[in-house]
Amino acid sequence: MRNLLMILTNTQRPRTLSWLLATAITAALPCEAQDESEAPPVTPTAPVEAKPAQVIPDEGKVNAELIIVQGTPGEENYAEDFAASAKLWKEAGEKGLAKVTFIGPDNETQREKLKEVIASMQPDSPIPLWIVLIGHGTFDKRAANFNLTGEDVSALDLGEWLDEFKRPIILIHGGAASAPYVRRLSREGRVIITATKKGSEVNYTRFGTFMARALQSPEADLNNDGQASVYECFLYAARQTAAFYETNGLLATEHSLIDDNGDGRGSELDLLERYEVNSTKLIDGDYARLWSLVLNDDEMKLTPDQRRRRNVLERQILELRRKRGDYAEESAFYADAEPLLLEIARIYTEIEDVNSEPEPESQAEPQPEEPIEAPGTEAATTATEAPER
Repeated sequence: MRNLLMILTNTQRPRTLSWLLATAITAALPCEAQDESEAPPVTPTAPVEAKPAQVIPDEGKVNAELIIVQGTPGEENYAEDFAASAKLWKEAGEKGLAKVTFIGPDNETQREKLKEVIASMQPDSPIPLWIVLIGHGTFDKRAANFNLTGEDVSALDLGEWLDEFKRPIILIHGGAASAPYVRRLSREGRVIITATKKGSEVNYTRFGTFMARALQSPEADLNNDGQASVYECFLYAARQTAAFYETNGLLATEHSLIDDNGDGRGSELDLLERYEVNSTKLIDGDYARLWSLVLNDDEMKLTPDQRRRRNVLERQILELRRKRGDYAEESAFYADAEPLLLEIARIYTEIEDVNSEPEPESQAEPQPEEPIEAPGTEAATTATEAPER
Protein backbone atom coordinates (compact mmCIF):
# COMPACT_ATOMS: atom_id res chain seq x y z
CA MET A 1 0.00 0.00 0.00
CA ARG A 2 2.92 2.31 0.64
CA ASN A 3 3.78 2.16 -3.06
CA LEU A 4 0.31 3.35 -3.97
CA LEU A 5 0.61 6.35 -1.69
CA MET A 6 3.95 7.15 -3.26
CA ILE A 7 2.57 7.38 -6.77
CA LEU A 8 -0.56 9.26 -5.71
CA THR A 9 1.34 11.83 -3.70
CA ASN A 10 4.41 11.91 -5.95
CA THR A 11 6.73 10.88 -3.14
CA GLN A 12 8.38 8.34 -5.41
CA ARG A 13 8.02 8.03 -9.17
CA PRO A 14 7.49 4.64 -10.86
CA ARG A 15 9.92 3.48 -13.50
CA THR A 16 8.22 0.52 -15.20
CA LEU A 17 4.77 -0.39 -16.43
CA SER A 18 4.64 -3.61 -14.39
CA TRP A 19 5.42 -1.63 -11.25
CA LEU A 20 2.58 0.76 -12.02
CA LEU A 21 -0.01 -1.94 -12.57
CA ALA A 22 1.09 -3.86 -9.50
CA THR A 23 0.74 -0.68 -7.49
CA ALA A 24 -2.79 -0.12 -8.75
CA ILE A 25 -3.83 -3.60 -7.68
CA THR A 26 -2.65 -2.98 -4.11
CA ALA A 27 -5.19 -0.16 -3.84
CA ALA A 28 -7.73 -2.64 -2.50
CA LEU A 29 -5.60 -3.28 0.58
CA PRO A 30 -6.17 -1.36 3.84
CA CYS A 31 -3.85 1.59 4.37
CA GLU A 32 -1.59 1.70 7.38
CA ALA A 33 1.02 4.07 6.02
CA GLN A 34 1.43 7.51 7.53
CA ASP A 35 1.44 10.70 5.55
CA GLU A 36 4.52 12.92 5.68
CA SER A 37 2.49 15.40 7.73
CA GLU A 38 2.27 12.87 10.56
CA ALA A 39 6.00 12.94 11.24
CA PRO A 40 6.93 13.91 14.83
CA PRO A 41 7.78 17.54 15.57
CA VAL A 42 11.40 18.62 15.37
CA THR A 43 13.58 21.00 17.31
CA PRO A 44 15.52 23.82 15.67
CA THR A 45 18.76 22.66 14.12
CA ALA A 46 21.71 24.22 12.37
CA PRO A 47 21.92 24.05 8.57
CA VAL A 48 22.86 20.58 7.35
CA GLU A 49 25.54 20.08 4.75
CA ALA A 50 23.93 19.52 1.37
CA LYS A 51 24.26 16.28 -0.55
CA PRO A 52 26.54 16.55 -3.58
CA ALA A 53 24.95 16.43 -6.99
CA GLN A 54 25.34 13.08 -8.73
CA VAL A 55 23.96 13.93 -12.15
CA ILE A 56 25.89 15.40 -15.05
CA PRO A 57 23.20 17.63 -16.61
CA ASP A 58 22.62 18.33 -20.26
CA GLU A 59 24.40 21.48 -21.31
CA GLY A 60 21.99 24.41 -21.51
CA LYS A 61 19.11 22.59 -19.80
CA VAL A 62 16.90 24.75 -17.55
CA ASN A 63 14.56 23.07 -15.06
CA ALA A 64 13.21 26.24 -13.44
CA GLU A 65 13.40 30.00 -13.39
CA LEU A 66 14.15 31.46 -9.97
CA ILE A 67 13.78 35.11 -8.94
CA ILE A 68 15.31 35.92 -5.55
CA VAL A 69 14.46 39.33 -4.09
CA GLN A 70 16.40 40.32 -0.99
CA GLY A 71 14.63 43.33 0.47
CA THR A 72 15.97 46.17 2.56
CA PRO A 73 17.17 44.87 5.96
CA GLY A 74 16.70 47.95 8.12
CA GLU A 75 19.23 46.67 10.69
CA GLU A 76 22.62 45.04 10.23
CA ASN A 77 21.76 41.79 12.03
CA TYR A 78 18.80 41.30 9.69
CA ALA A 79 21.05 41.95 6.69
CA GLU A 80 23.24 38.99 7.65
CA ASP A 81 20.26 36.65 8.03
CA PHE A 82 18.72 37.75 4.74
CA ALA A 83 22.02 37.42 2.88
CA ALA A 84 22.55 33.91 4.28
CA SER A 85 19.08 32.84 3.12
CA ALA A 86 19.64 34.37 -0.32
CA LYS A 87 22.90 32.44 -0.64
CA LEU A 88 21.16 29.14 0.15
CA TRP A 89 18.49 29.85 -2.46
CA LYS A 90 21.13 30.70 -5.07
CA GLU A 91 23.06 27.50 -4.37
CA ALA A 92 19.90 25.40 -4.56
CA GLY A 93 18.86 27.06 -7.79
CA GLU A 94 22.21 26.45 -9.43
CA LYS A 95 22.26 22.82 -8.36
CA GLY A 96 18.72 22.35 -9.65
CA LEU A 97 19.67 23.85 -13.04
CA ALA A 98 17.49 26.91 -12.54
CA LYS A 99 18.01 30.21 -14.31
CA VAL A 100 18.65 32.42 -11.26
CA THR A 101 17.94 36.16 -11.12
CA PHE A 102 18.99 37.92 -7.93
CA ILE A 103 17.70 41.39 -7.07
CA GLY A 104 19.60 42.64 -4.04
CA PRO A 105 19.06 45.59 -1.70
CA ASP A 106 21.87 47.56 -3.35
CA ASN A 107 19.60 48.09 -6.34
CA GLU A 108 17.90 51.46 -5.90
CA THR A 109 15.01 50.45 -8.17
CA GLN A 110 14.22 46.95 -6.93
CA ARG A 111 10.51 47.22 -7.64
CA GLU A 112 10.99 48.26 -11.26
CA LYS A 113 13.67 45.63 -11.75
CA LEU A 114 11.35 42.90 -10.47
CA LYS A 115 8.55 44.09 -12.73
CA GLU A 116 10.94 44.15 -15.69
CA VAL A 117 12.21 40.62 -15.02
CA ILE A 118 8.68 39.19 -14.72
CA ALA A 119 7.59 40.98 -17.90
CA SER A 120 10.50 39.41 -19.80
CA MET A 121 9.37 35.85 -19.01
CA GLN A 122 7.07 33.57 -20.99
CA PRO A 123 3.62 33.41 -19.35
CA ASP A 124 2.83 29.92 -20.71
CA SER A 125 6.18 28.16 -20.34
CA PRO A 126 6.17 24.61 -18.90
CA ILE A 127 9.16 25.61 -16.78
CA PRO A 128 8.10 26.49 -13.22
CA LEU A 129 8.70 30.04 -12.03
CA TRP A 130 9.90 30.39 -8.44
CA ILE A 131 9.68 33.82 -6.77
CA VAL A 132 11.28 34.16 -3.34
CA LEU A 133 10.88 37.29 -1.20
CA ILE A 134 13.45 37.55 1.60
CA GLY A 135 12.98 40.44 3.99
CA HIS A 136 10.45 42.47 5.97
CA GLY A 137 6.80 43.06 5.27
CA THR A 138 4.23 45.58 6.46
CA PHE A 139 0.43 45.85 6.53
CA ASP A 140 -1.65 49.03 6.91
CA LYS A 141 -5.04 47.25 7.17
CA ARG A 142 -5.60 47.88 3.47
CA ALA A 143 -2.56 46.58 1.62
CA ALA A 144 0.38 44.29 2.37
CA ASN A 145 3.80 45.41 1.17
CA PHE A 146 7.19 43.76 0.87
CA ASN A 147 9.87 46.26 1.87
CA LEU A 148 12.34 47.11 -0.89
CA THR A 149 15.03 49.69 -1.44
CA GLY A 150 12.95 52.50 -2.86
CA GLU A 151 9.27 51.83 -3.55
CA ASP A 152 7.80 48.70 -1.99
CA VAL A 153 6.01 45.95 -3.90
CA SER A 154 2.51 45.00 -2.78
CA ALA A 155 0.44 41.86 -3.15
CA LEU A 156 -1.71 43.81 -5.61
CA ASP A 157 1.39 44.65 -7.69
CA LEU A 158 2.58 41.07 -7.93
CA GLY A 159 -0.91 39.83 -8.63
CA GLU A 160 -1.29 42.24 -11.52
CA TRP A 161 2.13 41.39 -13.01
CA LEU A 162 1.39 37.66 -12.87
CA ASP A 163 -2.28 37.68 -13.87
CA GLU A 164 -1.56 36.56 -17.43
CA PHE A 165 0.76 33.74 -16.37
CA LYS A 166 -0.51 30.21 -16.97
CA ARG A 167 2.74 28.46 -16.11
CA PRO A 168 3.46 26.77 -12.75
CA ILE A 169 4.35 29.36 -10.11
CA ILE A 170 5.81 28.83 -6.65
CA LEU A 171 5.88 32.05 -4.62
CA ILE A 172 7.41 32.13 -1.16
CA HIS A 173 7.16 35.24 1.02
CA GLY A 174 9.13 34.66 4.20
CA GLY A 175 8.52 38.05 5.77
CA ALA A 176 6.06 39.57 8.24
CA ALA A 177 2.50 40.54 7.24
CA SER A 178 2.73 38.23 4.22
CA ALA A 179 -0.64 36.47 4.54
CA PRO A 180 -2.56 38.80 2.14
CA TYR A 181 -0.34 37.54 -0.70
CA VAL A 182 -2.17 34.21 -0.51
CA ARG A 183 -5.59 35.59 -1.37
CA ARG A 184 -4.34 37.88 -4.14
CA LEU A 185 -2.03 35.40 -5.89
CA SER A 186 -3.85 32.11 -5.31
CA ARG A 187 -4.82 30.26 -8.47
CA GLU A 188 -4.93 26.75 -9.87
CA GLY A 189 -1.41 25.65 -10.77
CA ARG A 190 0.31 27.81 -8.16
CA VAL A 191 1.88 27.28 -4.76
CA ILE A 192 1.77 30.30 -2.46
CA ILE A 193 3.62 30.13 0.86
CA THR A 194 3.70 32.87 3.48
CA ALA A 195 5.30 33.20 6.90
CA THR A 196 2.12 34.51 8.53
CA LYS A 197 -1.58 33.69 8.54
CA LYS A 198 -2.67 37.30 9.08
CA GLY A 199 -1.55 40.68 7.85
CA SER A 200 -1.50 41.80 11.48
CA GLU A 201 1.41 39.45 12.30
CA VAL A 202 4.02 42.17 11.81
CA ASN A 203 6.92 40.99 13.99
CA TYR A 204 10.18 39.72 12.53
CA THR A 205 9.70 36.21 11.13
CA ARG A 206 12.02 33.21 11.26
CA PHE A 207 10.09 30.99 8.88
CA GLY A 208 11.96 32.27 5.81
CA THR A 209 15.32 31.31 7.33
CA PHE A 210 14.18 27.75 7.99
CA MET A 211 12.62 27.52 4.53
CA ALA A 212 15.96 28.36 2.92
CA ARG A 213 17.73 25.77 5.05
CA ALA A 214 15.22 23.10 4.08
CA LEU A 215 16.06 23.20 0.36
CA GLN A 216 19.02 20.82 0.56
CA SER A 217 18.61 19.42 4.06
CA PRO A 218 18.28 15.62 4.32
CA GLU A 219 15.99 16.23 7.31
CA ALA A 220 13.47 17.95 5.05
CA ASP A 221 13.39 15.00 2.63
CA LEU A 222 10.74 13.15 4.62
CA ASN A 223 10.23 10.31 2.15
CA ASN A 224 13.94 9.83 1.35
CA ASP A 225 13.51 10.13 -2.41
CA GLY A 226 16.61 12.28 -2.80
CA GLN A 227 14.81 15.62 -3.12
CA ALA A 228 12.80 17.91 -0.87
CA SER A 229 9.53 18.99 -2.43
CA VAL A 230 8.22 22.47 -1.72
CA TYR A 231 5.58 20.81 0.46
CA GLU A 232 8.22 18.97 2.48
CA CYS A 233 10.21 22.19 2.80
CA PHE A 234 7.12 23.93 4.12
CA LEU A 235 6.49 21.22 6.72
CA TYR A 236 10.13 21.33 7.82
CA ALA A 237 10.23 25.13 8.09
CA ALA A 238 6.88 25.37 9.86
CA ARG A 239 7.89 22.76 12.41
CA GLN A 240 11.28 24.36 12.98
CA THR A 241 9.61 27.73 13.47
CA ALA A 242 7.11 26.34 16.00
CA ALA A 243 9.90 24.52 17.83
CA PHE A 244 11.94 27.73 18.04
CA TYR A 245 9.22 29.55 19.96
CA GLU A 246 8.45 26.56 22.15
CA THR A 247 12.10 25.89 23.00
CA ASN A 248 12.70 29.52 23.94
CA GLY A 249 9.46 29.85 25.87
CA LEU A 250 8.12 32.55 23.55
CA LEU A 251 4.63 33.27 22.32
CA ALA A 252 4.55 32.47 18.61
CA THR A 253 4.01 35.61 16.55
CA GLU A 254 4.01 33.91 13.16
CA HIS A 255 1.95 31.06 11.71
CA SER A 256 2.85 30.07 8.16
CA LEU A 257 0.40 29.17 5.40
CA ILE A 258 0.54 27.11 2.22
CA ASP A 259 -2.04 27.36 -0.56
CA ASP A 260 -1.86 25.17 -3.66
CA ASN A 261 -5.48 24.34 -4.50
CA GLY A 262 -6.48 27.79 -5.71
CA ASP A 263 -9.06 28.54 -3.02
CA GLY A 264 -7.13 31.52 -1.62
CA ARG A 265 -7.41 30.36 1.98
CA GLY A 266 -4.21 28.51 2.81
CA SER A 267 -3.57 25.82 5.42
CA GLU A 268 -1.61 25.97 8.64
CA LEU A 269 0.70 23.26 9.93
CA ASP A 270 -1.74 21.91 12.53
CA LEU A 271 -4.43 21.41 9.87
CA LEU A 272 -2.04 19.55 7.59
CA GLU A 273 -0.92 17.31 10.45
CA ARG A 274 -4.54 16.36 11.14
CA TYR A 275 -5.16 15.69 7.49
CA GLU A 276 -5.59 12.06 6.47
CA VAL A 277 -4.44 10.84 3.07
CA ASN A 278 -7.80 9.15 2.49
CA SER A 279 -9.81 12.30 3.19
CA THR A 280 -12.08 13.57 0.43
CA LYS A 281 -11.81 17.12 1.76
CA LEU A 282 -10.13 19.60 -0.56
CA ILE A 283 -6.97 20.62 1.25
CA ASP A 284 -3.57 22.05 0.39
CA GLY A 285 -0.40 20.07 -0.22
CA ASP A 286 -1.11 17.79 -3.17
CA TYR A 287 0.19 20.11 -5.88
CA ALA A 288 3.13 21.33 -3.77
CA ARG A 289 4.35 17.75 -3.47
CA LEU A 290 5.02 17.73 -7.22
CA TRP A 291 7.67 20.46 -7.26
CA SER A 292 11.25 20.51 -6.03
CA LEU A 293 13.97 23.02 -6.77
CA VAL A 294 16.85 20.58 -6.29
CA LEU A 295 15.96 17.44 -8.22
CA ASN A 296 17.03 13.83 -7.74
CA ASP A 297 18.69 11.78 -10.47
CA ASP A 298 15.45 10.49 -12.02
CA GLU A 299 13.80 13.91 -12.08
CA MET A 300 16.87 15.39 -13.76
CA LYS A 301 16.21 13.13 -16.74
CA LEU A 302 12.76 14.61 -17.36
CA THR A 303 12.23 17.61 -19.61
CA PRO A 304 10.04 20.41 -18.22
CA ASP A 305 7.25 19.35 -20.58
CA GLN A 306 7.46 15.71 -19.49
CA ARG A 307 7.44 16.77 -15.86
CA ARG A 308 4.34 18.91 -16.35
CA ARG A 309 2.53 16.10 -18.21
CA ARG A 310 3.42 13.62 -15.47
CA ASN A 311 2.28 16.02 -12.74
CA VAL A 312 -1.11 16.53 -14.40
CA LEU A 313 -1.62 12.77 -14.62
CA GLU A 314 -0.63 12.17 -11.02
CA ARG A 315 -3.09 14.79 -9.82
CA GLN A 316 -5.82 13.13 -11.86
CA ILE A 317 -4.98 9.80 -10.25
CA LEU A 318 -5.15 11.34 -6.80
CA GLU A 319 -8.54 12.90 -7.50
CA LEU A 320 -9.75 9.58 -8.89
CA ARG A 321 -8.66 7.78 -5.77
CA ARG A 322 -10.56 10.22 -3.58
CA LYS A 323 -13.73 9.48 -5.55
CA ARG A 324 -13.23 5.75 -5.31
CA GLY A 325 -16.07 5.37 -2.82
CA ASP A 326 -18.50 6.65 -5.45
CA TYR A 327 -17.85 3.68 -7.72
CA ALA A 328 -20.40 0.87 -7.59
CA GLU A 329 -17.86 -1.61 -8.95
CA GLU A 330 -14.13 -1.86 -8.29
CA SER A 331 -13.59 -2.85 -11.90
CA ALA A 332 -14.92 0.52 -13.02
CA PHE A 333 -12.42 2.29 -10.77
CA TYR A 334 -9.52 0.31 -12.22
CA ALA A 335 -10.80 0.89 -15.75
CA ASP A 336 -10.58 4.65 -15.21
CA ALA A 337 -7.21 4.47 -13.47
CA GLU A 338 -5.47 2.23 -16.00
CA PRO A 339 -5.19 4.77 -18.88
CA LEU A 340 -3.63 7.33 -16.54
CA LEU A 341 -1.11 4.83 -15.22
CA LEU A 342 -0.24 3.69 -18.72
CA GLU A 343 0.34 7.27 -19.85
CA ILE A 344 2.73 7.86 -16.94
CA ALA A 345 4.55 4.66 -17.90
CA ARG A 346 4.93 5.98 -21.45
CA ILE A 347 6.59 9.15 -20.15
CA TYR A 348 9.18 7.11 -18.28
CA THR A 349 9.64 4.89 -21.30
CA GLU A 350 10.50 8.02 -23.29
CA ILE A 351 13.20 8.82 -20.75
CA GLU A 352 14.68 5.33 -20.87
CA ASP A 353 14.65 5.33 -24.67
CA VAL A 354 16.49 8.65 -24.84
CA ASN A 355 19.05 7.76 -22.19
CA SER A 356 19.69 4.18 -23.28
CA GLU A 357 22.90 3.58 -25.20
CA PRO A 358 23.17 0.83 -27.83
CA GLU A 359 25.12 -2.12 -26.57
CA PRO A 360 28.36 -2.67 -28.44
CA GLU A 361 28.39 -5.71 -30.69
CA SER A 362 30.14 -8.63 -29.08
CA GLN A 363 33.23 -9.69 -30.95
CA ALA A 364 35.10 -12.92 -30.52
CA GLU A 365 38.59 -12.53 -29.18
CA PRO A 366 41.12 -12.87 -32.01
CA GLN A 367 43.03 -16.12 -31.91
CA PRO A 368 46.78 -16.10 -32.66
CA GLU A 369 47.52 -17.45 -36.10
CA GLU A 370 49.57 -20.61 -36.32
CA PRO A 371 52.86 -20.12 -38.14
CA ILE A 372 53.10 -21.59 -41.64
CA GLU A 373 55.91 -24.05 -41.78
CA ALA A 374 58.05 -24.67 -44.85
CA PRO A 375 58.05 -28.15 -46.40
CA GLY A 376 60.37 -30.52 -44.58
CA THR A 377 60.41 -28.46 -41.40
CA GLU A 378 58.25 -30.89 -39.46
CA ALA A 379 60.61 -33.78 -40.18
CA ALA A 380 63.61 -31.71 -39.25
CA THR A 381 62.00 -30.61 -35.99
CA THR A 382 61.03 -34.15 -35.11
CA ALA A 383 64.54 -35.34 -35.68
CA THR A 384 66.00 -32.52 -33.61
CA GLU A 385 63.66 -33.12 -30.63
CA ALA A 386 64.14 -36.92 -30.65
CA PRO A 387 65.50 -38.17 -27.31
CA GLU A 388 69.06 -39.37 -27.16
CA ARG A 389 69.64 -43.09 -26.97
